[in-house]
Amino acid sequence: MNYKRARIYKKNEVSFSRFSCKYFSDVIAALSEHQKNVIRSYDFGSLLLFDSSYVLIKFATWIAKHVDYKSSEIILSNKVISVSKDSVSTIFGLPQGGLQFSRDFESGKKFILSKYGLSDLPSVRFFGDQFIKKEQISDDKVITSFLIVALASFLCPNSSLTPSTKYLTVFEDIENLRNYDWSKFIYDWTMTFLKKFFKSNNLGGCLFYWAVSIFFLYFLL
Repeated sequence: MNYKRARIYKKNEVSFSRFSCKYFSDVIAALSEHQKNVIRSYDFGSLLLFDSSYVLIKFATWIAKHVDYKSSEIILSNKVISVSKDSVSTIFGLPQGGLQFSRDFESGKKFILSKYGLSDLPSVRFFGDQFIKKEQISDDKVITSFLIVALASFLCPNSSLTPSTKYLTVFEDIENLRNYDWSKFIYDWTMTFLKKFFKSNNLGGCLFYWAVSIFFLYFLL
């Protein structure tokens, strides 16, 4: 699905988090076939199918304004469409059920710092630019760096330029990545930012989810 560039919003209009599907698309385009196969081997190949540089932000915002976060439903006239971790799994093809993401955020942060030989968490571009610059990295760093970019710029963005420590613990055991409930984590993240949206007028989380959910879920009813 292709999207046109959204216009720049004025200061008194809705603002947005660090969502950047353009950068995520650039990273995907830079992947070698071997790196794509590594990502597929961990059951995250569905993320490689994303090929759009832009999301209709104005439309995503309009949909978000019609969500009742208490009932987790999109309400449009007489049409009610449920949003849930099941719909997240359907749209993104990500694992659901299984392990919950650990809340030992400091442990995950320390692991990533040690793995990459860093003293402070770098920006998301540190991880994505490894692919864009065609750097030679190990397979375990391929899946780790790719998923960090996917989370920070696309699936679970926030207002920071650095990855959130809330999801870094899953990378401590990459062989277990597919056994986590990714769909629930992304759903919870999205709904948390939706609640904030009605108070701050700042739409966070995955805008792509809101932009396509109305089309995707409508035809599944």
